[in-house]
Amino acid sequence: MLAWTERHATRAVIVALVAAFLVHEFSAMLFACSADAYVITDVVSMAPDVPGPIAELHVRDNQTVAAGDTLLVIDPRPFAIALASARAALDLAQRQPALAEQAVAETEADIASRQAWLTDAQAIVSRTATLARDQLAPQQRPDDVRRDEPVAEAGLRRAQVVALVARR
Repeated sequence: MLAWTERHATRAVIVALVAAFLVHEFSAMLFACSADAYVITDVVSMAPDVPGPIAELHVRDNQTVAAGDTLLVIDPRPFAIALASARAALDLAQRQPALAEQAVAETEADIASRQAWLTDAQAIVSRTATLARDQLAPQQRPDDVRRDEPVAEAGLRRAQVVALVARR
């Protein structure tokens, strides 16, 4: 009888060890476990559509949420600043044609002014030459007047170049 008990006891211990091993392996397939926690739910990663600092947080750690619940609110101030900047750039771009037209008109007026200055300088050169020939003007006067004519021509050319640039 002793032999029968020893044989059955040995078989019982071996069967118990195999059963414990199988229970452990099957439970490891069903439950993720660590030393002190069991995760038996779905974990979902999430990310916002736009980056930014969080202004309000409406959930706590491990809180259950439903589809459509507001989880957080992103601070709208950076987006408001970007929107205002874009609107200002648009406004400036819309005003550019009018500003360009004004610049062209201003340079055309400058050309007319420089042309009048050149015409006046040429007329003064002509009158002064006549007066100097008749010795009715000092000798220094024709030299001064002849110096003013190229200065007026240079001013006219400069105004014409500025107008050309403004028309582009």
